[in-house]
Amino acid sequence: MAKGVKIAAGTILALGAVGGIAYIFRQKKLLKNICVSHTDIGWEATLYDIASSMQAGTAPTLEMPFQLTLVNNSNIDVTVKEVDMSITWLTTGTSLLTSDQLIANIYSARETILNKKSETTLTINVDLSPLAQLSSGQLAILAADVNSLTGNGIDVLIQGNIKLKASIFETVNYPYYLRMNTAEGLSTADEQSGDCKKE
Repeated sequence: MAKGVKIAAGTILALGAVGGIAYIFRQKKLLKNICVSHTDIGWEATLYDIASSMQAGTAPTLEMPFQLTLVNNSNIDVTVKEVDMSITWLTTGTSLLTSDQLIANIYSARETILNKKSETTLTINVDLSPLAQLSSGQLAILAADVNSLTGNGIDVLIQGNIKLKASIFETVNYPYYLRMNTAEGLSTADEQSGDCKKE
């Protein structure tokens, strides 16, 4: 290989490496400037109604609204490309439950623009069809525990990814994690999504 070709190839590789490092830093910076929070647990009452109906043998509508608030503190507009999460009923809050149970899927491919320095609330229809896989006994436990008057709530884990597009070439997967008891609400929840304060 000629000397000039070697130099050119080396330069291209070096520029590629620098570009890759810069891309990683931009992604990390963007993740720090984007924040996601779950701000409304009104779905608990809906979950109770659905579990009670299924236990009684009635076929309910297996959907409920779920809200996420996204804060974009970056200096660029960002597009939400996809939301893909699940809600799991954990054994830790229910002594009669022998294993964790998937009770809902949260999915949306609707694109939403998050303007720079702004706050946006997304409302997504949650698919509760996994409840149909629960036994009648599990449905009875679920309905009793999420009853807002007499139940102690259930421990749930909400986790997944939000796909964000920052430019033609940059797509970032934003991980989301929320563990909470439905009776205690968000005040004692373990939510790992950044500091959701709009600058």
